[in-house]
Order: sequence, then C-alpha cells, then structure tokens
Amino acid sequence: MVKRKHSNDFKLMIVELLQSGQSVQQVSSEYDLDGSMMDILWILTPILVILTPL
Repeated sequence: MVKRKHSNDFKLMIVELLQSGQSVQQVSSEYDLDGSMMDILWILTPILVILTPL
C-alpha cells in the first residue's frame, strides 16, 4: 500500500466538508480516504479550525 501525502489545503477542505454536515462515511468514500486518515482529521479538526486564517 502506498502512503499518500495530502496538502494542508486538502485537509482543511475535508474538515470544512465534515463541519458542513457531511458524514465521515460520505467524505471518506467520495475522496477515497481510509479510516485512519479520517480518524486523524477527526482528532485534529478543532486545531485546524483555530489555525485557519479568516
């Protein structure tokens, strides 16, 4: 299995989709993300939101 590296912009986009109400299952399926990536994003969401420039 090849480990993909996602840009910060991509990660923020995923966080925004989750915050908009899309389910983890929808987003992970649509963007071909595995469960571990979604787990990490779920944990980091509050931090990423705080660090996101307005």
